[in-house]
Order: sequence, then C-alpha cells, then structure tokens
Amino acid sequence: MPTCLERAIPLYEQTLTHMVRVLGEDHPNTLTCRNNLARAVEKRAVEGPK
Repeated sequence: MPTCLERAIPLYEQTLTHMVRVLGEDHPNTLTCRNNLARAVEKRAVEGPK
C-alpha cells in the first residue's frame, strides 16, 4: 500500500505543472507549490521506502 507521500508527490507534480502553465514560474502560489513538492520529496528520501 502506498504511503501518503507516495500518493501526494504525483499530485504535487501535476498541480505544479498546471500552476506554471496558468500562473507562470514566478507567481507566489507556484513557488509555494514547488516548495511543497520539494519538501515532500525530501521527507520521502529521509524516511526511506516503507
């Protein structure tokens, strides 16, 4: 069963793609989404596979 992070990361990636397209690279909401994705990926790396 996938962990919450394993399920969330693809959703963050999809959301980021849409935000870049709609809002642009430098919009504050796009940057927040990019940061959230980075934190999720980092947390998954630290926790390791389940």
